[in-house]
Amino acid sequence: MFNSLKKLFAQGETKQVADGLNQDQREAMIDLFLLCIYADNELALNEDKIFVRNIERFNWKSEQLIGDYIQESKSRTLDLIQSEAEKNSYLNEISTRLKTSEIKFRALKMCKLLFYSDWELAEEEIKFIKKIRTAFGLK
Repeated sequence: MFNSLKKLFAQGETKQVADGLNQDQREAMIDLFLLCIYADNELALNEDKIFVRNIERFNWKSEQLIGDYIQESKSRTLDLIQSEAEKNSYLNEISTRLKTSEIKFRALKMCKLLFYSDWELAEEEIKFIKKIRTAFGLK
């Protein structure tokens, strides 16, 4: 997964269409996507493709390289994934950083795409979608 990201971001900056997000929201989206990817303790090739496709559209505006941010987020995610309390707290933090219902709904939609990447929803993924909805205050 991360090799394709390195390749993507090693190509230098390309002209991008505005993504409608601020930098904190972009980072929160990456954190959420990684949390979703590791929610069922399985990494599917299609999840990698969807992850890369979504984040390559981001207008990354940070001193920190996106690949470095992703590595830090992955480490943070793997550290907290075993604790339900920490996972729920992290979801609430991500919700706060996403700010608006519109952005939260957009993030949830992208998470569903990640979960459906293997053409079926595992029980853990269904539960996690409900947790996201609850944390984000979405119906």
